[in-house]
Amino acid sequence: MPRYRFNLEDHRFVADRGLHECADELDAQALADEIADRLAQAEPHLLEGGHAIVVRDEHNRQIYRAEIDRISIARRRN
Repeated sequence: MPRYRFNLEDHRFVADRGLHECADELDAQALADEIADRLAQAEPHLLEGGHAIVVRDEHNRQIYRAEIDRISIARRRN
């Protein structure tokens, strides 16, 4: 099963130290959306400032970016 890293990024970088197994890239994207939504609820200050959950594969290739802002979260929920 492929493994992915989920990092919190903005003007700085908060690295996910582990790799997480997901069925495929679409599963990893769905997990990133879920993480972004939960972080926005738990840490509302993240809604400002260009924060995102960035998904990278085992080769450190960016495959997805889940923006953490009100518009992106509303779009994902619809």
